Amino acid sequence: MKKSPLVPSDLLRLVTAADPQCSAAGSVYYVRAWCDGEADENRTAIWRTAPGDGATQFTQGPKDRLPRVNADGSALAFVGQRDQKKRVYVMSLAHGGEARAITPAYDAIGALAWSPDGTALAFTAKVMIDAADARI
Repeated sequence: MKKSPLVPSDLLRLVTAADPQCSAAGSVYYVRAWCDGEADENRTAIWRTAPGDGATQFTQGPKDRLPRVNADGSALAFVGQRDQKKRVYVMSLAHGGEARAITPAYDAIGALAWSPDGTALAFTAKVMIDAADARI
């Protein structure tokens, strides 16, 4: 087998998987990332796999990340970007359906975690501060 050097166009074919999260039922949710050459940007979506099943795309993307399964495995929270703004979304794993936004839009969301009992979410976000309203 002849080896050829890596060239820049090879990056357009590179697909990565990251941030795996296991559910109580044994499914694994992870972020799949790839480059969209026509749009000249990276895309991400959340994918799901389970023992004995193949991997399937779970969210539409194009910029979904930070999948987090709650303690009892009934819901998945994630950060999704729609219209250049990021929001936290939640979707039922028991019943399926569309993900629903549960936060206002932010410029950036950096972390996401369920409470230990799976009833609340914590996250960090970048917000604009009005200096006139800020307290010292």
